[in-house]
Amino acid sequence: MTLEIALVLGIALTAIVLFATEKLRIDAVALLVLCSLAVLGLVSPNEALGGFSNQATITVAAMFILAAGLQNSGALSGIGRLLGQAKSPLFFLLILFGILAVVAPFVNNTAVLAVFMPIVMPATASIGMSASKALIPLSYVSQMAGVCTLIGTSTNLLVNAMARDLGHPGFSMFEFTPLGVICFIVGCFYLLTAGRWLLPETRATELVENYELGKYITELRVMPESSLIGASVDEAKLGGEYGVYVLELIRGEEKVWSPRSQVLEEGDILIARGDWSKLDELKNEAGLEINPEFKLKQRTLEEGTQQVLTEVMIAPRSRLIGSSLALLDRRWQHSATVLAVHRRGEVLRKQLKDVRLNVGDVLLMLTPEKEMPSLRRDKSVIVLSQRDQEKRMGWRAPFALVTMVLVIGISAIGWAPIAITSLVGAVAMTLAGCLEADEVYDAIDWRIIILLAGLLPLGIAMSQSGAAEFIVANTLGQVSSFGPLAVLAVLYLMALL
Repeated sequence: MTLEIALVLGIALTAIVLFATEKLRIDAVALLVLCSLAVLGLVSPNEALGGFSNQATITVAAMFILAAGLQNSGALSGIGRLLGQAKSPLFFLLILFGILAVVAPFVNNTAVLAVFMPIVMPATASIGMSASKALIPLSYVSQMAGVCTLIGTSTNLLVNAMARDLGHPGFSMFEFTPLGVICFIVGCFYLLTAGRWLLPETRATELVENYELGKYITELRVMPESSLIGASVDEAKLGGEYGVYVLELIRGEEKVWSPRSQVLEEGDILIARGDWSKLDELKNEAGLEINPEFKLKQRTLEEGTQQVLTEVMIAPRSRLIGSSLALLDRRWQHSATVLAVHRRGEVLRKQLKDVRLNVGDVLLMLTPEKEMPSLRRDKSVIVLSQRDQEKRMGWRAPFALVTMVLVIGISAIGWAPIAITSLVGAVAMTLAGCLEADEVYDAIDWRIIILLAGLLPLGIAMSQSGAAEFIVANTLGQVSSFGPLAVLAVLYLMALL
């Protein structure tokens, strides 16, 4: 083993450990790999940066834009209504798998999840189905359907790009289809039978109807006319009568955890936890008010402006992750008043202004009804309310569908590479108004793009340093005498690990 081989294998092993432990973001790990290879001279500067211009990277970015165009134009608006017609979890999964069989082979599976999550979550709530029993199959089936074509998953695109770089002809659009269809059918059958019983059921923390998502934390201010003035928290019996529990009492600079005997005074702030309907009932009957500290981007509202109670969940790649409510105003684009916060599996015991938002946190807000369409288009949050989504049908919906068909068709018959057709399709959808110019950048999951671009140089370094040959000699080479099936078995095991 040479020093170069040892360095490349060490970088690869370190990257695998960082990916598995999630100590760093995946894009940060990819950039560390890229920089390490370049600094140690294991790849040239052009090779280190070549991943950003690779056809696979460009295609994946364009597919994100195409998926967003399909969603924003209203071309996929019928999917939510179709899923909502399901009367049982089994029928729901059958409809979902059928839709994914049509969509997922032609849209990158990460983009499929971004498009379908806001559709699937409210639909599961409407039939009383556990969200985990729908979202996990959504992830699995989108991947199984994605491998049926060249463009359905970034893995196939990467293999195709590397094969062409090595002088091979590459793969056609449907060369993966025969084996992919078999895997898809077997996988769906498993998820509909044994898989249904093995998947976790997180009914206690999932969305249910009428905004009753779970236990919210909010701040209640004791007003001058409050009936609680002069009574202690124990005497008020808030837990017994309302199911509301006071976690902290704030009086000026003084903070009392789990207050019991403290007599309430005007101006006290109670950090309380309970179902929103009970919190709202307590507020109205006891003369309290929601601490109005978190009014985001407040504009002067016209008289009679209708405001709606809205639940939004912080999305997996939201720009709001890590922001506190006190700092949220800088990153928020919509007028809203934050009423309460829900966090799965954790009781928040601090003032709301100090809470750092995490993926999956749910904010209960009052939002002007006219701003709901723009809120629904915001990729940083997922609107969980049961109101029908604003639809932008018109001519843009069929235009988006035709554009997607042409992108796939022209590439399939070999008239142009998929990287070019997908890029042209993304530009066409943007010019047609299927999505705004600013939404183009929000539509792309840049972590995936950085991941691809950052790790492609590792493949080059593995090849040039001899690390790939070293691995083959010490793994596949040891079983080559047992025939091709043994070689494939070891290869699959290595890929699985």
